[in-house]
Amino acid sequence: MTKPKTKTLVNEEFEAACSLWRMEFAHHTFQAVRTGIEHFFERKLHSQEPEYYPMTVGLICLYARPFTNNRPVGPLSEDVVPQGHLALHRDIIKIRHQLFAPGDASVMTRPNDYPNDLVFVNDGKDCRFNMTRLLVERPFFEWIIPLLDSLIEKTRYHSSKFANKLKGHFGSFKNIGEFRLNVLDPAAPIFSKLTEAEKTTRQATIRPPPE
Repeated sequence: MTKPKTKTLVNEEFEAACSLWRMEFAHHTFQAVRTGIEHFFERKLHSQEPEYYPMTVGLICLYARPFTNNRPVGPLSEDVVPQGHLALHRDIIKIRHQLFAPGDASVMTRPNDYPNDLVFVNDGKDCRFNMTRLLVERPFFEWIIPLLDSLIEKTRYHSSKFANKLKGHFGSFKNIGEFRLNVLDPAAPIFSKLTEAEKTTRQATIRPPPE
């Protein structure tokens, strides 16, 4: 595909491409989290069951992924988060960053509460030790659902908006096939056509998007 003719157009298209990637990545991530929460509710797991902790940690960490530094396009801005949900969003991000990925050994979530501490217990007969784990309870995930619904709607809107800026590269007789969006090099063409080997590999690994 031909390169844009002017530096300004290159920058505008590349910025649109990076913004599209961030929004689309976030959109599918939030859909996956919402689906995961619904599955979590259906399972009706008790907090002591072995699947409970990894499932809840996974949901929290997955929610935070778009807001981390997704090199080289960068993180999704929290500007996309509705003001009424901003405190909850920041709590989720704090849990992810300080308690789950990575686990901060010194964090205190509230007075006298150290969720990642390692405690030795000596009852005079036996000495044992164990790690304290934060268990995120069901009501917390119930609060997250309205936030996710809003984020899913907003990221779809913005994703479509940025995609429309790039659709001029395609037409009924123009650039037929499958093309990878360039978010790596602002000086390179904005799209590159997939080779047959790349298409085969992609079809073997691609998963259908959530409904």
